[in-house]
Order: sequence, then structure tokens, then C-alpha cells
Amino acid sequence: MTREILLHQDRSSFCGLARASGVAAEVLRQCGVDMAALIAATEQFTDYAATFASQLSEPPATIERIKRNAHAEARALRHNYTGTEHLLLSILSGDPCRAREILGKFNVDYALACATMWKVLGA
Repeated sequence: MTREILLHQDRSSFCGLARASGVAAEVLRQCGVDMAALIAATEQFTDYAATFASQLSEPPATIERIKRNAHAEARALRHNYTGTEHLLLSILSGDPCRAREILGKFNVDYALACATMWKVLGA
């Protein structure tokens, strides 16, 4: 899967989305998200002093659900790939997760992200 840095269970998990150069990062920027603030908010949840543990890490079942839903988002949109934009939409739909909670603090929800994604993709 592309850009799984978002879903890894290590300290870089969610910061990867803000630092990535993919469609999702552009969607977030166009939604008015200050990427530096998003990274800072994410890092507040993460204990960088811990060896491997991260408070932001999602349980494996949640990560698998996000991956499955990202593939489903891609298929529903008739895309022949699964990209960062599909991961973003997957995070914002379905069951709550820590990443969705953080995005909510920046007033990003599924409807806004989806509409913005279409603008970014030029559709």
C-alpha cells in the first residue's frame, strides 16, 4: 500500500501524513490546516522518549480496518490505486481513531476532505 507511513505503529505514525507530499497532504493544506500545527498536535500525543511505544499508535485491528476502508474508498471512487487521499478518507469515516480525533481539532471531516480531494484531483 502506498504511503503506509501514516499507519505504522511507531512514533512517526500520523506525522507522516502531514510531512508527505501526496494528495492527502495537499487536501489538508487546502482545508486550511496548518501543517506545522498538525505535526505539533500529533507530537503532543507521542512520547518520543519511549523506546518503541507511541500513544498515538492504533491497535492492529484499527489499522487493518483503515487499510480495508482505504481500498474500499479507492474502489468506490473508481480509482485503480490506493493513495494517501484514500487513507485520509478512511480515517475520517467509520469508527473513531486517534488520527480522526486530531483532524477533528482542525475542523477536518469526511465531507470537507472529500470535496477538497475532488478539487485537488481536478475532477
